[in-house]
Amino acid sequence: MEMNEEYHDPDYPEVPACVKEEIPTLTEDEKVSKIKQIVRREFRKELDAREGEVALIDQRLLKARRYLHQLRCALVLNYYNDQKLQMSINQIEDEVASQSEPRARSEVSSILNVACTRRSASCWQETADMDEISGAARLGTRHGWTTVYVILSCTCTGHALHR
Repeated sequence: MEMNEEYHDPDYPEVPACVKEEIPTLTEDEKVSKIKQIVRREFRKELDAREGEVALIDQRLLKARRYLHQLRCALVLNYYNDQKLQMSINQIEDEVASQSEPRARSEVSSILNVACTRRSASCWQETADMDEISGAARLGTRHGWTTVYVILSCTCTGHALHR
């Protein structure tokens, strides 16, 4: 089809009859780099998702550990509040001394084992009540013992026992 000059507007460029679209061709290296970029992006997305899942699991484990720790503290506190473990004042002092001084450990255990077992020895001795155990530190000595400062703390209550 021939174009007439009279139909041509000089303000507009002439459009060719067949427009040939050129498809941009990529070289082999460009294709490989583009594929690598896509794979890295998808791998990073998946890795971030997995890290989020691991962080959530870690958070839940930490929460479960806290609950178990609180439960353990509550059970220990209830056990000692029920006073199922009755120890005399002398036995408590002996236990504290044996834990704080390694040399005294053998002496204390030999003294306790000579007379009788701890359970039968506690039958005729006065037991320590909870007020005395949880009270403030003594200012003087008692029964020939030097004052021993031992801090027993329970992390669930935050209270400290000074003896």
